[in-house]
Amino acid sequence: MRWIGSDEAGKGDYFGGLAVAAVFLDDEKLSEVEKLPIKESKKVTDVQAIYLSEEIKKLCVHEICYLTPKEYNKLYSRTPNLNHILAWLHSRVVMKLLNNVGDCDRIVIDQFADPDFIRTYFPKGVPLVIHPHGEEDPAVMLASLLARATFLEQLNKLSESEGIVLPKGASTEVELIGKEFVLTKGEHALGRVAKLHFKTTEKLLTTVPHRLWAPWRIEYIAGPRKGGCIFCDAVKNMDKSYVLYRSDRAFVVMNIFPYNNGHLMVAPIRHTGELTELTTEELVEVGRLVQASVEILRKVMHPHGFNIGINSGKVAGAGVVDHVHVHVVPRWLGDTNFMPVIGDTKVISVALDRVYEMLKPEFDKLKL
Repeated sequence: MRWIGSDEAGKGDYFGGLAVAAVFLDDEKLSEVEKLPIKESKKVTDVQAIYLSEEIKKLCVHEICYLTPKEYNKLYSRTPNLNHILAWLHSRVVMKLLNNVGDCDRIVIDQFADPDFIRTYFPKGVPLVIHPHGEEDPAVMLASLLARATFLEQLNKLSESEGIVLPKGASTEVELIGKEFVLTKGEHALGRVAKLHFKTTEKLLTTVPHRLWAPWRIEYIAGPRKGGCIFCDAVKNMDKSYVLYRSDRAFVVMNIFPYNNGHLMVAPIRHTGELTELTTEELVEVGRLVQASVEILRKVMHPHGFNIGINSGKVAGAGVVDHVHVHVVPRWLGDTNFMPVIGDTKVISVALDRVYEMLKPEFDKLKL
């Protein structure tokens, strides 16, 4: 009897990739394999699996295919169905091994999907035996150990390269490590260590607090504090303060310590810290300038959206509490955060003077 068995490892693990292995056996090799201390592969520890895999490789002709998390995610984005990926990998290792060892009496696969579906990935005439308890077959059991050892070895290497122990499975421990990973490495790094289509990803991204990354603002935070009001000073020194437009009762000025490029502020000319103290005329002009700012930013910088709002009072996050002002912040997919509660983003690097040069001609056309 000559046959091949194949099995996979890693499909239920959030961290790490996916391994599929195939092993060739005949009656002669079977007698040698039976001398190995293997009874049931599921009862073999991880350390034993890695040791036994080396012995199996010495004894048996085999084939192994491993997808890194990055490769897995790329493939899954094109074919969002795990069974398609598994069927393709099983077919790949089996056919490669079959071409190496020649004709076999049967090809045993531990069933992971509908048998008819799995057969579509193999050429006609291949003697497939798809069994729901495939590991009862010696060749499948050996393939299972090879796949498992490969997955574990690659997971260990991944842990070493990332400097964090990545556990198996999809347990609460996995979620805790995932949160730590996101906080230290960032959301963008998940794709190189985890299978992103797992529900665990959604849990991590909705429960881990996102960090506001705007390092240039340290100049404002650590810099010396000047007396007076920055908005009143801006109106008095329009040529030196990045004021883009002034009407009778309100004006638009660039934030020189922006949360994002193109971050504008619209404020009344009159010095007051309370929105409720603005007159109807002031409210109208502030509103019209907010609207105009959005239109001009959309025309010049082509953002995907905006954060528009007022922080009233120090406890609400207002940097200047005694002169009410409206923030208008353009947003792009993959930009920087406006507020920590909004989401993950990245800075679009454009010099402040360059943004001013881009916007000022459009504001000069305004007639309010």
